[in-house]
Amino acid sequence: MANFEFSDDFNYTPERNAFGKFAIAALKFLALSFSIALAVYLFIVIFYTSEDQRKMRQEIRFVNTVLGSIKENEALLADGVEVVLEKDDQIYREIFKSQAPRADIFSDLMGKNIPAEIYGLKETNPVAFTKEVAAALGPQVKKVEANLIAVMARLQVEEDVKSFYPLGYPPLANYSYARTGASVGMKNSPYYNIPKSHNGLDMVAPVGETVYATGEGVVSDISKDKKGNGNAVTITHSGGYKTVYAHLADIFVTKGKTVQAGTKIGTVGVTGTTFAPHLHYEVYKYDHVVDPTGTFFRSLDKDTYAKLYIQASQTSKTLD
Repeated sequence: MANFEFSDDFNYTPERNAFGKFAIAALKFLALSFSIALAVYLFIVIFYTSEDQRKMRQEIRFVNTVLGSIKENEALLADGVEVVLEKDDQIYREIFKSQAPRADIFSDLMGKNIPAEIYGLKETNPVAFTKEVAAALGPQVKKVEANLIAVMARLQVEEDVKSFYPLGYPPLANYSYARTGASVGMKNSPYYNIPKSHNGLDMVAPVGETVYATGEGVVSDISKDKKGNGNAVTITHSGGYKTVYAHLADIFVTKGKTVQAGTKIGTVGVTGTTFAPHLHYEVYKYDHVVDPTGTFFRSLDKDTYAKLYIQASQTSKTLD
């Protein structure tokens, strides 16, 4: 059997054993304390926020919400401006046979390198500024006056206006934007739920409500089908325009009859292929589809007209 010998400096004693246990316990305590401190720190950093931080986060959320709303309103405003400009061009093309003016009355001033203080109302000499503005407005006033004289010369009598643009009377009385459905474009069909070309404007109304001619013309067609437009009246107007009134219940006019704006031509129904009672109103010019919302600019105030256009463009599903 082998003999084991201990060196002189390694002798087992109870004191040495006790010290080792104390050292291990101390290390464990330090490790546990550090772990607890670290956990508390992380908890504070992740979950605890000061009052100032809480308020700041609330303000950031509020700003983000407001910013989103501003962006949406900005997009709607941009669409509205685009619509107004397009309708302005349409009016000039159809009635005045010319391009709508796009004059900027300050364009002349901008070209003179006037200091920015003038535009910030910091100019100490307002008389000089007024003279500059008047000088810039002079040529613009002359242009507007010349255009007005030319327009008045073309529109000598009211009948001239009708010949240029014969539409404008609403097909339903007391019409409001809340009764506006889908307009022209690719819209979802209520029967197949797939995009389908929609050539008119859906105008919500109860069965039996009176339908009126939107302008002077001649009834050129009357159809009574079990599908499609159902009972429908087509009126041919001057200037290459044609209007269609579909899904009627009753028809009060006959083919070849001359009607005026506001003539009763029938009542709202649910004939043909339709999901709910409404008037389907179509407008054509030389057999090309025209957005009917553009024909109401003369009969509605600007706020109602803007809401009508937005409602019609945003409605994605038709009623027929």
